[in-house]
Amino acid sequence: MMAYTKGDWCALGRNIHLTPVTVHPGARCTAGVWTELWGEWASFNLEVIDPDTWTYIALKSITQDWIHGWELQTVSWTAQRADVVLRFAVGQREPYWHAAQVDLDDVVVQCAY
Repeated sequence: MMAYTKGDWCALGRNIHLTPVTVHPGARCTAGVWTELWGEWASFNLEVIDPDTWTYIALKSITQDWIHGWELQTVSWTAQRADVVLRFAVGQREPYWHAAQVDLDDVVVQCAY
């Protein structure tokens, strides 16, 4: 999967139902994705969002100035609700000649209680 932008930002997201949370509120959850972020002034967000209020439950942000290779990005939170939105956003902090792009692979969401 890939997200690409030239001068602004782009996001991909999906609704996720965290099965153990209804039976075990307060479960500790982690979302992870392998990323290859590239482009001048590129930024990437790994976001977990409350779909009712559209506010962040958890957020991991990274920035870089050119290709850095594949890296595992993770974010953790204590689950208070079973339904969340998992979103990946790529942007350019300073729009310039080159676009920002993130390649995504092996997305995993898991919870433990």
